[in-house]
Amino acid sequence: MALTISSCSEKENGGMIGESEETMRISDYAARAVITPLQKDSSTRINDAQDIIRQKDCYYVLDNTSSLIVKYGLDGSLMGKINKRGHGNGEYIKIMDYDVDETTGNLYLLCMPNKIFVFSSDLSLKETIELSIDYECLACHDGKIYLYSYYGSRLVILDNGNEQKIQSLPETRAWIYGTSKVFHKVDGHLLFTPETLSSIYEVKGTSVDLLAHFGYKNEESVTERLTSSNLLEGEDNIKYSFPIITDIVGTGNNLVINYRYGIISRMCVYDTKKNKVVKDGRFYGLIPFPFGGDSKSWYGTCFLTEQNFPVDTTYIEAVVNGGDSDNEEQLSLLEYELK
Repeated sequence: MALTISSCSEKENGGMIGESEETMRISDYAARAVITPLQKDSSTRINDAQDIIRQKDCYYVLDNTSSLIVKYGLDGSLMGKINKRGHGNGEYIKIMDYDVDETTGNLYLLCMPNKIFVFSSDLSLKETIELSIDYECLACHDGKIYLYSYYGSRLVILDNGNEQKIQSLPETRAWIYGTSKVFHKVDGHLLFTPETLSSIYEVKGTSVDLLAHFGYKNEESVTERLTSSNLLEGEDNIKYSFPIITDIVGTGNNLVINYRYGIISRMCVYDTKKNKVVKDGRFYGLIPFPFGGDSKSWYGTCFLTEQNFPVDTTYIEAVVNGGDSDNEEQLSLLEYELK
């Protein structure tokens, strides 16, 4: 079923979140779970898998620690890697973000210092794009490249190498930024969730339309405090906590939204037809993240066989019979397909 998304005015509100004590589980919305062992390789070690993009015939996995991108087949076989970390010509210091242009299959790596490296699907370097400033987030959608700067408080579209600003955002203190994803691909839509705003926007070319805004306790006073010039670095972010949207996946006419509120991981379900939250609560288990690049709704994460299953333990143990803790350490992909 295709997701129906309609924009709303700034005055409309998707509902209050962050107050319900109900327990939420991924298994409530999952049709099945799949575990895929990833092929071992002595020269390719993933220590901190951050972003996983699922294509029709492969996975791309970014290791945040080493700024390494590894390509795997859907059966877990190793297909190649990108590892150009360094200070020389054609090298990068760190991969900040990456995405796949589904119209061409090219990979776009947003890197420090202020460059985009473009690789073909066979992992050969095609071109390098210079940027005017360092951006932290990147998305490819409908053949267009979008960039977001936390510290520059701007969303831009890259047009023939030119950075065109399409949305400015309120400035807040630096410690707030860089703690979550801001771009989410959901059933053919590109959604944008800038931190501190507890809102979801849809991006279409140069248009940025509000889809939903979520209210929370003491929102007005918290927003004023976050944007005030005398806010100190490291000030108690529990006292002035606000919802930070971390992941979004679509299922039917609903958006399943993971968010953090203070130190608590939470989840809500937003009905895009009714424009309101229909369920909200605390999340049970370690939150997985959406896999981009596929028309289906997939959640997933990486885990080691020697560890306890990290997501919704009861459901996964039923699927894989609890695994075998005596097995040699094995990195695997855990996927949920939502109903």
